[in-house]
Amino acid sequence: MLDLIYIIEDPFASSPTQSGDADYTPNFTFPGQDTTLLTAKPALSGAVAAGAAAAAMSSFLIPILPISVIAAAVAGVGAGASLIGKGRSATSEEPSQAVQEEARLLAAYVQHHSLSRSQANAEGYCFQPGHPVVGKAYRKHPLTDDSNPVKGNLYIPSDSYDAILLEERESELIKLLVDLGATKISITKKASDKTRSTVTAEASVQVGPMGGGDVSYTGKTERNNDILDTREFSLTGRPWKADSTVKRENFFWLSFEPSWKAVVFAREVGGCLSASLEIKENTSFSTDKNLELSVKAKLVEVGAQAGISSLGAEEKTYFVRAEFAPVQHSA
Repeated sequence: MLDLIYIIEDPFASSPTQSGDADYTPNFTFPGQDTTLLTAKPALSGAVAAGAAAAAMSSFLIPILPISVIAAAVAGVGAGASLIGKGRSATSEEPSQAVQEEARLLAAYVQHHSLSRSQANAEGYCFQPGHPVVGKAYRKHPLTDDSNPVKGNLYIPSDSYDAILLEERESELIKLLVDLGATKISITKKASDKTRSTVTAEASVQVGPMGGGDVSYTGKTERNNDILDTREFSLTGRPWKADSTVKRENFFWLSFEPSWKAVVFAREVGGCLSASLEIKENTSFSTDKNLELSVKAKLVEVGAQAGISSLGAEEKTYFVRAEFAPVQHSA
C-alpha cells in the first residue's frame, strides 16, 4: 500500500491497472475547476505534445495540490523543485525537454497516488471518522506495519499528521504512567509558533517625457510566540508491589520511546518515585516539515509578484512529570 494518497472524486477515477504514458490522461480533478484543462487533446503530436500537455498540467496543479503532495513529489522524483524554481508562467510554446520530463514526472506522481473514496475503501485503506475527504492528502500511520490490530491500515490527514501522532503518544504515556502507579501527573504543553509575513509591491513610475522606471517594495516580519498550558491529574495510585511489571503488549508506542522504557525500568527495578519526560511533536515518525515549508516558501516567492504572504510553523512539546505511590513490600 502507498505511504501517501490523494483523494479525488469517484466519477473521475480511472482503473488502478491503467498504465502507459502514450495514452496518459489524468484521473484527478478539483472542485470548481474546468476539467477540460486537464483532458483536452493538444494540437501538437509525439513527445512535444506529451511534454507540452504535462507542462501545462503541472502549471495548473502546483497552486492547487496540497503542499504535502508537492513536497513528497520533490523528495521522491525531484520534479517539483526545478519546476517551482523556474516559475509557473512559461513563455515558450514548446517547453524544453528537461521541463517536459519534469512536468511529466510530477503529473505521473499525482496520477499514481490519486484514489477515489470507493477505490480506497475497496483496497483496504482505513480512515478516521469523517474521512476520507476529497482534495485531502493522507499518510500511512507509522505503526500499521508493526502488526498492530488496532491501527490496521490506518491513514491520517497529512496536514495534521504530527499533531495527531503527538496527541496519540500523549494519551498512551498517561495510560502507561497510571499503570505504573502514578499518584500525580503534570503535563505542560509548550507551543512555539513561528510566523513569517512578507509584503511585496511593484509600480511603474513616469517622470516627465524622458524619464521613468519601476519602484518595488518588500517588507518582511517574523514573530515567535511561546504558549504554555499546564494540566494536572491527581490519582489514588494503582498498588505497586516489588514484583509488579508492566504488560508491554498493551502499549503500542512503548517499544519506540527509549525515555519511556527507562521510566518503566526504573519503576520495575528501582521502585522509582518520580520521573520527568519530554514528548516532541517532530520525531522520526513525523513528516519532514522543513521540506514542506521550504517548498511552500518557494511557491510563494515564485507566484506572488504583489501582495501579502504568510508562512507559519508551530512545534509542540509536552513536558511530563509524574509522582508514584511507594512500593508495597510483602510482610
